[in-house]
Amino acid sequence: MKSRTGEPREDRRAVRAWMMYDWANSAFATTVLAGFFPIFFKSYWAGGMEGARSTALLGTAASVSVVLVFLVAVGLGSLADRTGSRRRLLGLFCALGSLATMALALVPQGMAVWALALYVVGTLGFAGSSVFYDALLPLIARPERLDDVSTRGYALGYLGGGLLFAAQVVLVTFPHLFGLPDKAAAVRVAFVTTGLWWAGFAVPVLTMIREEKPAPAGSALTVVKESFARLASTIRSIGSYRDLMLFLVAFWCYMDGVGTIVKMATAYGKDVGLEDVHLIGALLMVQFIGLPATVLFGLLARRFGRRRMILVGIAAYAGVVVFAYFMSRGWHFFVLATVVGLFQGGIQAISRSLYASMTPRSRSAEFFGFYNLCARFSTFVGPLVVGWTGGLALNPRFGILTLVVLFVAGAVLLVMVKPERGRARAQEET
Repeated sequence: MKSRTGEPREDRRAVRAWMMYDWANSAFATTVLAGFFPIFFKSYWAGGMEGARSTALLGTAASVSVVLVFLVAVGLGSLADRTGSRRRLLGLFCALGSLATMALALVPQGMAVWALALYVVGTLGFAGSSVFYDALLPLIARPERLDDVSTRGYALGYLGGGLLFAAQVVLVTFPHLFGLPDKAAAVRVAFVTTGLWWAGFAVPVLTMIREEKPAPAGSALTVVKESFARLASTIRSIGSYRDLMLFLVAFWCYMDGVGTIVKMATAYGKDVGLEDVHLIGALLMVQFIGLPATVLFGLLARRFGRRRMILVGIAAYAGVVVFAYFMSRGWHFFVLATVVGLFQGGIQAISRSLYASMTPRSRSAEFFGFYNLCARFSTFVGPLVVGWTGGLALNPRFGILTLVVLFVAGAVLLVMVKPERGRARAQEET
């Protein structure tokens, strides 16, 4: 069925099913990446280890997972496009991640290596499924509705992750009310419920979205080999778009800093002596601040310009890092969490919109594939540098301060971007 404009009507059931996956996988982002895992890792699995060293190991694991995701995105992304298997691969990585998350409940105390191994596998499942989840968006939403559908999915993610995390906080704070012997048992239950939540709410996207069957694409090995060749071709093409290329490098720098703060904040808070209740409460607050703040950030970008608002966000994050260097009290972490909640969703959403405005419509899928690769690979340097700088200096405060370099570099490069010139260049190919 077609609309009055002659375009296929948007399948609202498919759109709702797609958005529900953001609700589903945000449980992992909130509970594992930012919430209970860093705290539980340092106090339970690596309890006898010096704090700076355990943070270094956690940062290394986060960086290793990013490399694996990069290889998956390059090696399987083209295969998914050519064979119409985005939904199946999403399901595969979702299953991998949710099972790894639930398996964390089985890791005995002191087994830091096993915990980190499952953390890497879970992160691979989370980020790998997100690659194919993003790739489904153009199939279920009309071009003029991409931003709206994507933003609503992002908002659902904040809400879903926040609600589950709130319930888990109650569970961990009052384990005896639920018949559990202690907080460690409650955290194990939190990991199991996260995996079940993730897998359960993924069912709609796996059953209600249909992909058109493309023409035969040859053997899987041939397609994978071709994907690497196509990556080189895309890099050469983007190189001819000066402002687009500058933006991608700037984006990689400042998003590396943003992503590192998300992944390492609670571990750093533990290192500087903050109580778990402050760390968990602040993370919960981020979820509910982030939903309206993201919408407001978009409105302000429409009024003052996308690039200007991204620069405001970068400045705020640089301030977070400097403030974190001096952090010593519980309320300090709540201040940092408030700032992160105000800017985290907005800086990501507006970065995507600015990139889209400088992308030629005729090659949008190709260029956005590379954008997604940069987004997934943007949390490689930060966790590694933060973890090992703090470990070598035996002071985690020096590690977190290194992120200022990434934010300054990102801001300088973004100032060099001329969006109007970028849009004009894109129109030449339209």
